[in-house]
Amino acid sequence: MDVNRLTEKAQDAVRQAQALAQRHGQQQIEAEHLAVALLSQDGGVAARVVEKAGVAPATLLQRLQQAIEKMPRVRRRRAGGSGLHLVARERGLQQRRGRGAAHEG
Repeated sequence: MDVNRLTEKAQDAVRQAQALAQRHGQQQIEAEHLAVALLSQDGGVAARVVEKAGVAPATLLQRLQQAIEKMPRVRRRRAGGSGLHLVARERGLQQRRGRGAAHEG
């Protein structure tokens, strides 16, 4: 995709979606990131379209942000290791280990 062929508003939305993904430690832009960016634009049409469809933009925005919070995150390790790992995967392993220890005792 040639980003330069998009409108300025669309380019801004892509940049905002990328920044949102980065702030949440996510490696790629998902539809939820882009939807949040579009709904948050001043003077954008997305919020008006959603409103005409009978949905409160603020409610949709809140649900999208909740979905983003649940997405896997990637963080950098400070010392050693390969550098990147999924936080969600690590949490899952820790939870399984905790359940295993509970069943043993």
